[in-house]
Amino acid sequence: MSIEKIADAAENAFAKQAILLDENLLLFEQNNEKTTRTSIKAIVVGTAKVLSYKDIVEAQQKRDIRDAEALTARVRRTSKRNGSAPEVLGERTRSYERGEAINEIRALGIEKYCSEL
Repeated sequence: MSIEKIADAAENAFAKQAILLDENLLLFEQNNEKTTRTSIKAIVVGTAKVLSYKDIVEAQQKRDIRDAEALTARVRRTSKRNGSAPEVLGERTRSYERGEAINEIRALGIEKYCSEL
């Protein structure tokens, strides 16, 4: 009995030591990551602007208008060259795709689970 107790105590001691070494290694790696991150000089790539939801919606509307104007300009150019009715295939505006997404969500009956952006 006493030999089994000594063996169990030694096994527990080795297990605790292994856990402690793993924790120390993890903390050591985290500390080195912090010092590496702080030692690297920051490089400014560009500028950022904080926007409210209202500003984002306005920007999307402006982009949709700009895309629609560009689309009509392409239609006019192609109709002048060809002399036929204006026809553009494969190009959709953002609002058109959004409407399609809403219709598809409604058709599948999954309004509760997802939404469009």
